Amino acid sequence: MSLAANVCLLLSEWISFLLVAVPPRSRRTFVELLIGCLLNPEGWVTRAIGAIRREAHWTTYYKLIERAQVPVTELSLRLLQLVLRVCPTERVTLILDDTLVPRCAKFGPGISIKHDHSHKANRPTF
Repeated sequence: MSLAANVCLLLSEWISFLLVAVPPRSRRTFVELLIGCLLNPEGWVTRAIGAIRREAHWTTYYKLIERAQVPVTELSLRLLQLVLRVCPTERVTLILDDTLVPRCAKFGPGISIKHDHSHKANRPTF
């Protein structure tokens, strides 16, 4: 089997594995966004939508992302299971980005080190 055929087979298996966590009504839109993200390495949703041949209206993608029509917890769990299946290891390093979510805990390891990425000079404090 050629390399291209192997890649297509693996991607289809991985996407099918993730789709279990997505409601049936949203699966097509989710796959389109996922493929757009794979094609566009910048990370912007609008660029990902622009990278694909859209079959739906812009608001369909907006509703899927903004209104959380995909259960994020279930999808995250499936993604973690997929990563562990593909890269079996005893130790997994998980990096969480707190760029958009400011820290609010009073106790915890490293809580005294605070850097609010979202605090800008020309933004309100609330």
